[in-house]
Amino acid sequence: MKHRLLSGLTALALSLTACGGGGGGGGDIGLPIGGGSGGGSGNWNIRIVDFRTNNANLQVGSSATLSWQVDYSDPTGTGYYVEIFAYNNPSVPPAPVETGLYRIFQLNCGPTFVALGGGCDKTGSAYCEVQTSMGVPTILCRVPNSSASPQSKTLLVSGGGYLVMRACTGLFLDVCDVKAINANFP
Repeated sequence: MKHRLLSGLTALALSLTACGGGGGGGGDIGLPIGGGSGGGSGNWNIRIVDFRTNNANLQVGSSATLSWQVDYSDPTGTGYYVEIFAYNNPSVPPAPVETGLYRIFQLNCGPTFVALGGGCDKTGSAYCEVQTSMGVPTILCRVPNSSASPQSKTLLVSGGGYLVMRACTGLFLDVCDVKAINANFP
């Protein structure tokens, strides 16, 4: 019985290692700004080619279009995932709570989502407006020309900060790239 239990635990540990594998690059938090392809296993990779805004001075009453271009490969054809954060450092906020607090926009992209009538392929954009809600600066971001409700977030950053984009591919968002641009907040 003891031998069967030990064999079962060993098999479980090996299967978890195989599932959780992944290449040496990428990762989630510690990527340099504008990092490379993110490494990864197999043919999973992603690189943010461009991330820009037409207005980096995001004050109450202003609006901005955030646009990006990525190069990616995805053997499953499912695409990639985009998150944009308003943060005081040029990196992705620590997970999990802080990531949700500072994330101002998220979107699934790739051929599958374009075929469904939404999303983006290798290029995409978000339209954002800064307003106040009960006297607190709030940012509302949405996909341009979309009837979906905008994603609304209280801005937790004031003064100088960054708009940080993270693009990930892989079944578990395991191959990512990060790029940041300077921005001013109310």
